[in-house]
Amino acid sequence: MNTNITLKYVDADNYKQHIVYVLKGEITDKQLNEIVEYLEDGECIIAEQIGLPTPALLFAENYDFPTEDDHVFTTIQEFQSGVPEASSLLTDEPTTDPNYTVDVFCNKIIEADGWDVTNEVNRLGM
Repeated sequence: MNTNITLKYVDADNYKQHIVYVLKGEITDKQLNEIVEYLEDGECIIAEQIGLPTPALLFAENYDFPTEDDHVFTTIQEFQSGVPEASSLLTDEPTTDPNYTVDVFCNKIIEADGWDVTNEVNRLGM
């Protein structure tokens, strides 16, 4: 089994983009409860900072990006209503990147120890 997460971006005008990402391995309730403390507002990350794709960049393929309505944070959709149950994230789907495991995901969030907004603003050209 693997772990399914949805990386979601919503700008100030409520335009949305998302990327479904499958992590290698099964996440546990203990891991979910540990990483929530490190998420911005209990649900957000800077995806690039932990090695995940940035769904906001999907706008750049078809629209002007960035605009004054954009920001740097990506929501992990499963955390929008609080800490999800691990069993609700499990999937038989193949991994997006076989080297990006659940442990890597959790460790990168914890090791980030805060989000580098300035760096991401510069990277996205905001």
